[in-house]
Amino acid sequence: MRYGIIFLGAMVFLLTDCKVKKKTTNSVAEAISELQVTGSIQKDTEGKIYHPSQTRFFDLQHTKLEVSFSYEKEEVYGKATLTLRPFFYASSQLVLDARGFELREVSMVSKTGKHDSLHYVYNDDFIVVDLGRKYTNAETVNIYIDYTARPNLLQAKGSRAITDARGLYFINPHLKQTGKPRQIWTQGETQSSSCWFPTIDAPNEKMTQEIYLTVQANEITLSNGELIYSNFNTDGTHTDYWRQDLPHSPYLVMIAVGTFEVVKDSWRDSVEVNYYVEKEYEPYARQIFGNTPEMMEFFSRKLDIDYPWKKFSQVVVREFVSGAMENTTAVVHGEFLQQDARGLLDETNEDVISHELFHHWFGNLVTCESWANLPLNESFATYGEYLWREYKYGKDDADAHLMKDITGYMNDNFTESKRMIRYYYKNQEDMFDGHSYQKGGLILHMLRGYVGDEAFFKSLKLYLSKRKFATAEIHDLRMAFEEVTGEDLNWFFNQWFFGKGHPELEMDYKWMEDAHEVEISLEQVQDSSRFGIFRLPIEIVFYNKSGQLKNERVWLEDKSAIYRIKLSEEPSVVLFDPQNYLLAVKNEFRRRNDLVNIYNKFESYLQRSFAFNQLTFGWVGDSLQFNLVERALMDKLWTIRLSATEVLMAADAVQVKWFDTLLKRLVFSDPKASVRANALSCLRKLNNKENYKFFLSATNDSSYHVAGIALDAVYDFSVDTAVILAELNKQTRSDYMRARVAEILAHKGNGDYQPFFETAYQHQDWGTFFSYGDYVCRLKDEKLSYAIQFLLEGNKDLKPEGDVMERTMLQFVARQLDNKLNGIIEANKTQAERLKKTDATRLIYEEEIKKAETFRLKIKSLLVEN
Repeated sequence: MRYGIIFLGAMVFLLTDCKVKKKTTNSVAEAISELQVTGSIQKDTEGKIYHPSQTRFFDLQHTKLEVSFSYEKEEVYGKATLTLRPFFYASSQLVLDARGFELREVSMVSKTGKHDSLHYVYNDDFIVVDLGRKYTNAETVNIYIDYTARPNLLQAKGSRAITDARGLYFINPHLKQTGKPRQIWTQGETQSSSCWFPTIDAPNEKMTQEIYLTVQANEITLSNGELIYSNFNTDGTHTDYWRQDLPHSPYLVMIAVGTFEVVKDSWRDSVEVNYYVEKEYEPYARQIFGNTPEMMEFFSRKLDIDYPWKKFSQVVVREFVSGAMENTTAVVHGEFLQQDARGLLDETNEDVISHELFHHWFGNLVTCESWANLPLNESFATYGEYLWREYKYGKDDADAHLMKDITGYMNDNFTESKRMIRYYYKNQEDMFDGHSYQKGGLILHMLRGYVGDEAFFKSLKLYLSKRKFATAEIHDLRMAFEEVTGEDLNWFFNQWFFGKGHPELEMDYKWMEDAHEVEISLEQVQDSSRFGIFRLPIEIVFYNKSGQLKNERVWLEDKSAIYRIKLSEEPSVVLFDPQNYLLAVKNEFRRRNDLVNIYNKFESYLQRSFAFNQLTFGWVGDSLQFNLVERALMDKLWTIRLSATEVLMAADAVQVKWFDTLLKRLVFSDPKASVRANALSCLRKLNNKENYKFFLSATNDSSYHVAGIALDAVYDFSVDTAVILAELNKQTRSDYMRARVAEILAHKGNGDYQPFFETAYQHQDWGTFFSYGDYVCRLKDEKLSYAIQFLLEGNKDLKPEGDVMERTMLQFVARQLDNKLNGIIEANKTQAERLKKTDATRLIYEEEIKKAETFRLKIKSLLVEN
């Protein structure tokens, strides 16, 4: 599961020529320190109830499902046959998860196929089945259940990562929404598979499965495992038989039904790799997913364990309740992944693909045995993104991506410092956060740095090999590393997986000429009463003008320590934790010339970005900063060029003017769309009419993002031209560009844009629909009446629980309109009061007041908070 992030290696410096000690110069780091001391906005998701792994009374070995659907009633008609045996102790009672079912039959299936009815009790959440006698774990039972599931009626709360928990979803079932395909798809994590079939809905269960899916003749299906056959039925339906003969957990069971186009690919010419997309995006499927086989090969070689499943498919669905889901052999992606060639220049979403694929080792092959151990799934999948980037695009690119993970963790840590492995959560959904994902990935990166690459990947292979097709807890991972390295690693796992927070370090050094030594001063300044004192291996590298002098690892195990290291000469540069492995806020005390030396001396992103960010922090626009930004705009690393444009986006127009020529060069020639977009935004600040033709030309950029910014810039100088361009781009596939178009047309367009905004609402394109209120406020009489009726109809169709975004957007538009109408009423009242009652002009004002009051009355129901 990937859901959509901190500021690690937050290295902060005093940028003066004097070596003055300063705790931090970064507002983010200051806020972190303050929060850690005061806890002023810290929330608490830690509960008082211990949540262990679910006790296994039965072992669910196999599930057979025969499933069909009613779009009209939004119901699932199922027949389930579950093969189970008592886990250890003999038992006469079986408890199954089944939420909101209508049960028609619960029976025991004999070896001859005979169904013997069983007594059971059902409370809408669990079926308690009386098996008639005690069965031992040497015996298996086959339980048959005939049922109807109505997931749409369930009241199920989701989380930040998974916004809904009804298990199975009917999309546009009644075909009321034009342009939106009718689909069915499932989302089982965490415990929602039991919303559409009976099971033991726990991550520590492992089962094989077979599913018979009966659907309309024109519909395509997807499920776990292999499609064995497809039979056409006399009633115009067809039944697809899917079989998964390798065990996985129930939450990974999936189905998808729709009118997909299937683009076929393969890995090693033997494993089927397929991409399921809407017809419109079939030409771009290989651009979207095309690196998948190479990813499979890379991960297989890196882990020295081949991709362990028989196929790998990916499907894009509408209205998905998360970013993506790693269902075994059949990943589901949200519709954001579908883009055309231009959209892919702005965002490939390749990290999502690598994340879900890496889950097929970490999460699917070896599964966390409880949600408390979720980092065994999500931390690895997050780190899989880094590994892929490191291989495909180089370490600099991967390190830049890692900084986003740092930001993600620190943002989460702002509100609450948590244990990585936590059994006292209030709800298992709380585990899906910046700790389980980003912090966990950073911890794995740190562990890799400590033990070295060879030991790291050998340990992962051992862990996967020992626990394959089974479940694990964090100690299984630790013991695998200990077996490979020979080192007791409890200290590492205890402080990082069972402790909270991260260290905050103050780091300094000075040269002792008489002794030919460098004196290193390190101190942990985090709140030790809350986070303790960390045991930290810290790499320190010393350089002179010719190159590296010495590499030293020191251990900081107390609150503070001083180290003296002999060198043959005074170093020109001293780097602490140069590979940024350490998960810590690092406050270093540097002179400006130290940072300039680092920027000039090193080629890696980590060192040069670090120096650049500190030298440009607290931008004043002096000669050193100007020269540095000028060089950075021409840097070979796009990440450095991007940082330079970000600095100028915060500068004033006079300062930006100095870089006009370089910025224009970037807009026309930089290969990275994000750099071109930022450069164009900087130029827009100049508000220079001479740039009008330049902006007009940029509206043809291959990137939607760049073209959208250019369109906004054209609007600054020629509204009429911007409206014409917006009209031409109404049918764009890009959400970003469509939002720009909507804003311009809503304010200045002359056409009927009601259908345009209705389509945006139906497609949940909220960036576009956001401008609908501005458009409605320009309407009068019949057109306004129609728009109000549209709002009322939309509100009427909302479910009492759910549809939060729809309700919010409708209310937003209604409030805008209400304010506009109120202004009309007050303005006309003012004019009317100036005239005599017998004045004919007054009647016109009064008529306008009545019309506005009538419209206000109609939208009153939309303004009520639900």
